[in-house]
Amino acid sequence: MTEHGFKQKIVLVDNGSRRPAAVLNLGRLARQLSEVSGQSIDAVPLQHADKIPPEDFGDYPGVNTVITFPEYVKRAISKGLDELIIIPLFFGHSRALTSFIPDTINSLKTTHGTLNWSIAEVLCPLPRGEPKLARLLYDNLSILKGTNVPEPDVIILVDHGSPSRKVTDVRVKLAAQLSPYLSENIPLLQASMERRKGPEYDFCGPLLNDLLDELAHKNTRVNVTISMLFLSPGRHAGEGGDIADICDQAMQKHPGLRIQISPLVGDNPLLIELLHDRLKTMV
Repeated sequence: MTEHGFKQKIVLVDNGSRRPAAVLNLGRLARQLSEVSGQSIDAVPLQHADKIPPEDFGDYPGVNTVITFPEYVKRAISKGLDELIIIPLFFGHSRALTSFIPDTINSLKTTHGTLNWSIAEVLCPLPRGEPKLARLLYDNLSILKGTNVPEPDVIILVDHGSPSRKVTDVRVKLAAQLSPYLSENIPLLQASMERRKGPEYDFCGPLLNDLLDELAHKNTRVNVTISMLFLSPGRHAGEGGDIADICDQAMQKHPGLRIQISPLVGDNPLLIELLHDRLKTMV
Protein backbone atom coordinates (compact mmCIF):
# COMPACT_ATOMS: atom_id res chain seq x y z
CA MET A 1 0.00 0.00 0.00
CA THR A 2 1.24 3.49 -0.74
CA GLU A 3 0.91 6.37 1.68
CA HIS A 4 -2.18 7.41 -0.28
CA GLY A 5 -3.86 4.07 0.42
CA PHE A 6 -3.69 2.74 -3.15
CA LYS A 7 -2.71 -0.83 -3.91
CA GLN A 8 0.43 -0.23 -5.91
CA LYS A 9 2.60 -2.39 -8.14
CA ILE A 10 5.96 -1.54 -9.68
CA VAL A 11 6.97 -3.43 -12.81
CA LEU A 12 10.16 -3.58 -14.86
CA VAL A 13 9.17 -4.16 -18.48
CA ASP A 14 10.99 -5.01 -21.69
CA ASN A 15 9.59 -5.75 -25.12
CA GLY A 16 9.63 -9.50 -24.51
CA SER A 17 11.33 -12.38 -26.26
CA ARG A 18 10.76 -16.02 -27.09
CA ARG A 19 14.23 -16.81 -25.77
CA PRO A 20 14.36 -18.01 -22.15
CA ALA A 21 17.68 -16.20 -21.58
CA ALA A 22 16.00 -12.83 -22.15
CA VAL A 23 13.19 -13.62 -19.70
CA LEU A 24 15.67 -14.80 -17.08
CA ASN A 25 17.73 -11.63 -17.54
CA LEU A 26 14.68 -9.43 -16.99
CA GLY A 27 13.91 -11.35 -13.82
CA ARG A 28 17.48 -10.97 -12.59
CA LEU A 29 17.42 -7.22 -13.16
CA ALA A 30 14.08 -6.87 -11.36
CA ARG A 31 15.44 -8.77 -8.35
CA GLN A 32 18.59 -6.66 -8.23
CA LEU A 33 16.59 -3.45 -8.55
CA SER A 34 14.32 -4.64 -5.73
CA GLU A 35 17.36 -5.23 -3.52
CA VAL A 36 18.96 -1.82 -4.05
CA SER A 37 15.68 0.13 -3.86
CA GLY A 38 13.91 -1.71 -1.06
CA GLN A 39 10.83 -1.88 -3.31
CA SER A 40 9.04 -4.98 -4.59
CA ILE A 41 9.43 -5.01 -8.35
CA ASP A 42 7.92 -7.53 -10.77
CA ALA A 43 9.52 -8.49 -14.09
CA VAL A 44 6.90 -8.29 -16.85
CA PRO A 45 7.68 -8.76 -20.55
CA LEU A 46 5.28 -6.82 -22.74
CA GLN A 47 4.84 -9.52 -25.38
CA HIS A 48 6.05 -12.84 -26.84
CA ALA A 49 7.47 -14.49 -23.70
CA ASP A 50 4.23 -16.34 -22.91
CA LYS A 51 4.87 -18.41 -26.06
CA ILE A 52 7.96 -20.06 -24.54
CA PRO A 53 7.30 -23.76 -23.77
CA PRO A 54 7.82 -24.46 -20.04
CA GLU A 55 10.37 -27.17 -20.79
CA ASP A 56 12.63 -24.63 -22.50
CA PHE A 57 13.51 -23.18 -19.12
CA GLY A 58 15.34 -26.40 -18.28
CA ASP A 59 17.11 -25.96 -14.96
CA TYR A 60 14.85 -23.07 -13.95
CA PRO A 61 11.64 -24.84 -12.87
CA GLY A 62 10.51 -21.74 -10.99
CA VAL A 63 10.21 -19.92 -14.31
CA ASN A 64 7.96 -22.21 -16.25
CA THR A 65 4.98 -19.95 -16.89
CA VAL A 66 5.55 -16.42 -18.13
CA ILE A 67 2.78 -13.81 -17.90
CA THR A 68 3.02 -10.93 -20.33
CA PHE A 69 1.84 -7.39 -19.69
CA PRO A 70 -1.82 -7.62 -20.80
CA GLU A 71 -2.50 -10.68 -18.63
CA TYR A 72 -0.49 -9.25 -15.73
CA VAL A 73 -2.58 -6.07 -15.73
CA LYS A 74 -5.85 -8.02 -15.93
CA ARG A 75 -4.93 -10.16 -12.94
CA ALA A 76 -3.62 -7.21 -10.94
CA ILE A 77 -6.81 -5.17 -11.46
CA SER A 78 -8.93 -8.18 -10.48
CA LYS A 79 -6.99 -8.29 -7.20
CA GLY A 80 -7.69 -4.63 -6.46
CA LEU A 81 -4.72 -2.86 -8.08
CA ASP A 82 -5.21 0.90 -8.21
CA GLU A 83 -1.80 2.19 -9.27
CA LEU A 84 0.83 0.81 -11.63
CA ILE A 85 4.34 2.26 -11.91
CA ILE A 86 6.21 1.13 -15.00
CA ILE A 87 10.02 1.17 -15.27
CA PRO A 88 10.91 0.70 -18.94
CA LEU A 89 13.94 -1.34 -19.93
CA PHE A 90 14.14 0.55 -23.20
CA PHE A 91 16.80 2.86 -24.59
CA GLY A 92 14.32 5.21 -26.24
CA HIS A 93 10.64 5.90 -26.84
CA SER A 94 9.71 2.97 -29.05
CA ARG A 95 6.13 2.21 -30.06
CA ALA A 96 6.00 -0.40 -27.32
CA LEU A 97 5.98 2.49 -24.84
CA THR A 98 4.08 5.11 -26.80
CA SER A 99 1.38 2.81 -28.21
CA PHE A 100 1.34 -0.74 -26.86
CA ILE A 101 1.27 0.06 -23.13
CA PRO A 102 -1.37 2.83 -23.23
CA ASP A 103 -3.49 0.93 -25.78
CA THR A 104 -3.39 -2.20 -23.63
CA ILE A 105 -4.42 -0.38 -20.46
CA ASN A 106 -7.13 1.63 -22.23
CA SER A 107 -8.57 -1.53 -23.79
CA LEU A 108 -9.03 -3.06 -20.33
CA LYS A 109 -11.05 -0.15 -18.94
CA THR A 110 -14.47 -1.33 -20.06
CA THR A 111 -14.12 -4.88 -18.77
CA HIS A 112 -11.65 -4.64 -15.90
CA GLY A 113 -11.83 -1.09 -14.59
CA THR A 114 -9.82 2.11 -14.64
CA LEU A 115 -6.19 1.98 -13.58
CA ASN A 116 -3.92 4.84 -12.54
CA TRP A 117 -0.57 4.32 -14.18
CA SER A 118 2.66 6.16 -14.84
CA ILE A 119 5.84 5.36 -16.67
CA ALA A 120 9.39 6.36 -15.79
CA GLU A 121 11.82 7.92 -18.21
CA VAL A 122 13.63 5.70 -20.71
CA LEU A 123 17.30 4.82 -20.33
CA CYS A 124 18.44 7.53 -22.75
CA PRO A 125 15.99 10.43 -22.78
CA LEU A 126 16.47 12.98 -25.53
CA PRO A 127 17.75 15.56 -26.06
CA ARG A 128 19.96 15.39 -22.96
CA GLY A 129 21.04 11.77 -23.39
CA GLU A 130 22.42 9.73 -20.51
CA PRO A 131 26.09 10.12 -19.46
CA LYS A 132 25.88 7.04 -17.21
CA LEU A 133 24.87 4.91 -20.17
CA ALA A 134 27.75 6.26 -22.24
CA ARG A 135 30.10 5.42 -19.36
CA LEU A 136 28.59 1.93 -19.21
CA LEU A 137 29.29 1.42 -22.92
CA TYR A 138 32.87 2.52 -22.40
CA ASP A 139 33.28 0.17 -19.45
CA ASN A 140 32.00 -2.70 -21.59
CA LEU A 141 34.61 -1.86 -24.20
CA SER A 142 37.30 -1.67 -21.53
CA ILE A 143 36.49 -5.21 -20.41
CA LEU A 144 37.82 -6.41 -23.77
CA LYS A 145 41.24 -4.88 -23.20
CA GLY A 146 43.94 -7.35 -22.29
CA THR A 147 42.36 -10.17 -24.27
CA ASN A 148 44.21 -11.84 -27.12
CA VAL A 149 42.56 -9.56 -29.67
CA PRO A 150 44.64 -6.48 -30.58
CA GLU A 151 43.44 -2.92 -30.02
CA PRO A 152 40.71 -2.15 -32.52
CA ASP A 153 41.23 -0.11 -35.64
CA VAL A 154 37.52 0.76 -35.61
CA ILE A 155 34.69 0.64 -33.07
CA ILE A 156 31.10 0.25 -34.29
CA LEU A 157 28.17 1.13 -32.05
CA VAL A 158 25.39 -1.23 -33.15
CA ASP A 159 21.69 -1.19 -32.31
CA HIS A 160 18.79 -3.24 -33.58
CA GLY A 161 17.60 -0.65 -36.08
CA SER A 162 14.18 0.99 -36.05
CA PRO A 163 11.77 2.64 -38.49
CA SER A 164 11.48 5.43 -35.90
CA ARG A 165 13.95 8.27 -36.25
CA LYS A 166 13.55 9.03 -32.53
CA VAL A 167 14.91 5.58 -31.63
CA THR A 168 17.87 5.94 -33.97
CA ASP A 169 18.54 9.39 -32.49
CA VAL A 170 19.25 7.62 -29.19
CA ARG A 171 22.15 5.74 -30.78
CA VAL A 172 23.43 8.95 -32.36
CA LYS A 173 23.31 10.76 -29.01
CA LEU A 174 25.06 7.94 -27.17
CA ALA A 175 27.77 7.82 -29.83
CA ALA A 176 28.39 11.52 -29.24
CA GLN A 177 28.56 10.95 -25.47
CA LEU A 178 30.75 7.85 -25.80
CA SER A 179 33.23 9.39 -28.23
CA PRO A 180 35.14 11.56 -25.69
CA TYR A 181 36.06 8.42 -23.72
CA LEU A 182 37.77 6.86 -26.73
CA SER A 183 41.16 7.33 -28.32
CA GLU A 184 41.18 9.99 -31.04
CA ASN A 185 43.00 7.50 -33.25
CA ILE A 186 40.14 5.00 -33.23
CA PRO A 187 37.07 6.01 -35.25
CA LEU A 188 33.64 5.38 -33.73
CA LEU A 189 31.17 4.36 -36.42
CA GLN A 190 27.50 3.42 -36.18
CA ALA A 191 25.39 0.70 -37.76
CA SER A 192 22.03 -1.06 -37.49
CA MET A 193 21.60 -4.80 -37.29
CA GLU A 194 18.62 -4.46 -39.62
CA ARG A 195 16.66 -1.67 -41.29
CA ARG A 196 13.85 -1.19 -43.74
CA LYS A 197 14.63 -0.67 -47.41
CA GLY A 198 14.27 2.71 -49.05
CA PRO A 199 15.94 6.11 -48.82
CA GLU A 200 13.34 7.27 -46.30
CA TYR A 201 15.08 5.00 -43.77
CA ASP A 202 18.63 6.15 -44.50
CA PHE A 203 18.64 7.82 -41.08
CA CYS A 204 19.20 4.31 -39.66
CA GLY A 205 22.71 4.35 -41.10
CA PRO A 206 24.38 1.37 -42.77
CA LEU A 207 23.64 -2.24 -42.03
CA LEU A 208 26.29 -3.89 -39.91
CA ASN A 209 27.11 -6.55 -42.51
CA ASP A 210 27.49 -3.89 -45.24
CA LEU A 211 29.77 -1.78 -43.05
CA LEU A 212 31.94 -4.79 -42.20
CA ASP A 213 32.26 -5.59 -45.90
CA GLU A 214 33.26 -1.99 -46.62
CA LEU A 215 35.92 -1.95 -43.91
CA ALA A 216 37.35 -5.29 -45.02
CA HIS A 217 37.55 -4.17 -48.64
CA LYS A 218 39.42 -1.00 -47.66
CA ASN A 219 41.95 -2.79 -45.48
CA THR A 220 43.57 -6.18 -45.99
CA ARG A 221 43.70 -6.62 -42.23
CA VAL A 222 41.38 -4.75 -39.88
CA ASN A 223 40.42 -5.25 -36.24
CA VAL A 224 36.86 -4.24 -35.38
CA THR A 225 35.17 -4.01 -32.00
CA ILE A 226 31.38 -4.08 -31.82
CA SER A 227 29.89 -1.94 -29.04
CA MET A 228 26.57 -3.61 -28.32
CA LEU A 229 23.58 -1.34 -27.73
CA PHE A 230 21.49 -4.34 -26.69
CA LEU A 231 20.15 -5.11 -23.25
CA SER A 232 19.55 -8.86 -23.05
CA PRO A 233 20.56 -12.07 -24.77
CA GLY A 234 17.98 -13.29 -27.23
CA ARG A 235 17.39 -13.81 -30.92
CA HIS A 236 19.56 -10.84 -31.86
CA ALA A 237 22.21 -10.50 -29.15
CA GLY A 238 24.27 -12.88 -27.09
CA GLU A 239 25.61 -16.31 -27.94
CA GLY A 240 24.15 -17.64 -31.17
CA GLY A 241 22.28 -14.40 -31.88
CA ASP A 242 22.01 -12.51 -35.15
CA ILE A 243 24.90 -10.16 -34.36
CA ALA A 244 27.24 -13.08 -33.66
CA ASP A 245 26.13 -14.75 -36.90
CA ILE A 246 26.70 -11.57 -38.93
CA CYS A 247 30.20 -11.22 -37.48
CA ASP A 248 31.08 -14.90 -38.00
CA GLN A 249 29.96 -14.77 -41.62
CA ALA A 250 31.93 -11.57 -42.23
CA MET A 251 35.13 -13.09 -40.83
CA GLN A 252 34.67 -16.20 -42.95
CA LYS A 253 34.19 -14.01 -46.00
CA HIS A 254 37.17 -11.76 -45.18
CA PRO A 255 40.09 -13.71 -43.63
CA GLY A 256 41.87 -10.48 -42.64
CA LEU A 257 38.89 -9.23 -40.62
CA ARG A 258 38.94 -9.81 -36.87
CA ILE A 259 35.95 -8.87 -34.73
CA GLN A 260 35.37 -8.79 -31.00
CA ILE A 261 31.97 -8.11 -29.45
CA SER A 262 31.42 -6.19 -26.22
CA PRO A 263 29.26 -7.48 -23.36
CA LEU A 264 25.59 -6.52 -23.35
CA VAL A 265 24.31 -3.45 -21.52
CA GLY A 266 22.28 -5.69 -19.22
CA ASP A 267 25.46 -7.42 -18.02
CA ASN A 268 26.91 -4.25 -16.51
CA PRO A 269 26.12 -3.37 -12.85
CA LEU A 270 25.84 0.30 -13.81
CA LEU A 271 22.50 -0.51 -15.42
CA ILE A 272 20.95 -1.18 -12.00
CA GLU A 273 22.20 2.20 -10.80
CA LEU A 274 20.61 3.85 -13.82
CA LEU A 275 17.32 2.01 -13.33
CA HIS A 276 17.36 3.00 -9.67
CA ASP A 277 17.70 6.62 -10.75
CA ARG A 278 14.57 6.22 -12.84
CA LEU A 279 12.66 4.50 -10.03
CA LYS A 280 13.53 7.23 -7.52
CA THR A 281 11.72 9.79 -9.67
CA MET A 282 8.51 7.73 -9.38
CA VAL A 283 8.26 6.71 -5.70
